[in-house]
Amino acid sequence: MMKTIRFGAWGYGRMGEKHARFYAMEKDQFQLAAVCDTNEEKLAAVKNEYPECRTYTDATAFLSQADLDLVVISTLSTDHTRHAIQALNRGKYVLLDKPIALTDHELAQLREMDQKYPNRLFMLHNLRFEPGIAEVPNIIASGILGPIHMIKLRRHHELWGFFRSDWQTVIASGGGILGNWGNHDIDHAVQLLGSYPVSIWSRLWHLTAGGDGDDHAKILLTGADGRLVDLEVSYNVTLPEPYCSVYGRRGSMICPSPWAKEYRLKYLAPEVKMPELSVDWNPVSYSSAVTEVKWIEETRKISFSGDVVEYIDRELIRHLYQAIVHGIPFPIKNADAFETVRIMQEIRKQNPQFNWPQ
Repeated sequence: MMKTIRFGAWGYGRMGEKHARFYAMEKDQFQLAAVCDTNEEKLAAVKNEYPECRTYTDATAFLSQADLDLVVISTLSTDHTRHAIQALNRGKYVLLDKPIALTDHELAQLREMDQKYPNRLFMLHNLRFEPGIAEVPNIIASGILGPIHMIKLRRHHELWGFFRSDWQTVIASGGGILGNWGNHDIDHAVQLLGSYPVSIWSRLWHLTAGGDGDDHAKILLTGADGRLVDLEVSYNVTLPEPYCSVYGRRGSMICPSPWAKEYRLKYLAPEVKMPELSVDWNPVSYSSAVTEVKWIEETRKISFSGDVVEYIDRELIRHLYQAIVHGIPFPIKNADAFETVRIMQEIRKQNPQFNWPQ
C-alpha cells in the first residue's frame, strides 16, 4: 500500500496557506495533519476546511505530534533557520521555504544539520519548476546554440510594480528583493551557468519601496568557463525585458516570461560549419564573406496547464514524495541552495549601504 506522508504547515500566512493547500491536493501521497500559527482566526479557518487537521499556537506541542512525518516551514524569514533546526532535532523531515538563511552563521548551522541528518532537509525552491525556465538547461545542453557566452535574466515585476510597502520591504524582517525574488533567480542563474560562479559583481538600490530594503538588483556572475549571467531583479522597471535570453556562438533563444507558454529560437542548421573568414582590408568595403546562411527559426510550445503557482508547488511536492518514500534524488540539491545563500551573502557584503542582519 502506498505510504501517505502526514505533514504539518508551520506558518500559515500568504505562502504557507498556499503550500498547505496545494500539497494536500496530492491526496494519495500527502495529508495535512497539523498547522501551527499564532493567528487564531487562521487556525479556525483551517479547522473548517480540514476537520481532521490539528491546530497549534505552541510550536513545542506542534513538533511533539508523534505521527507528523514532515514539517513545511513558511514562518517569518528571520525564523526559518531556527525553526528548521528545531524540527530536524525532533526527528521530522523538513521542507524549508526561502530564504533558508540570512547570515553566514545561519548558513553554517544548516550545513551542519544537513550533515547530522542526511536526507532529512529539503529546500522549497519551487520556482525551479517554473515552466518557462525549466527547459532552458536542456536547450543549452543540446548544443544547438553552440558554446554559450552570455545569459540574461530579467525579473522585472509588473505584478508588484512601484511602491511595494509590505513587510517584505523591511530588512529587519528579512525583506528586500534580493532575499525575496532574487533568491529564486540566483538559483536559476547557477543552474544555467554550468558551475558555481568564480566571480560575483553586484549593485543594489533602494528606489521606491516603502521599507528600507533593496528593490532593484543588478548582479553579474561568471562561470568557470567564462560564461556570464547578467541578472536583474526589480520592482522599478515599467518596460520589462524578456525573462531569459541565451546567446551562443551558433544562435540564441528568448523566453519572454518564466510563466510563458512558448519560447523562440534562431540558430544555425546543424550541418552548417562555422566559416573560416579572412579580413578584407579594403577601406571602402563593407561585406561578408558568407552571403547565404541557413538559419533555423522555431517557436516551441511550453506544456503546462492550470494556475502556475499551483503547478510549480505540486511539481515540487511530487518530487519530494519520490525522494522521501523511494529514495530518488530530489532535483533541488542542498549544495545548490547553500551556494545561493553564499552568493547572496557576498552581494550583501558588496552593498554595505544596507543594514543587513549580522
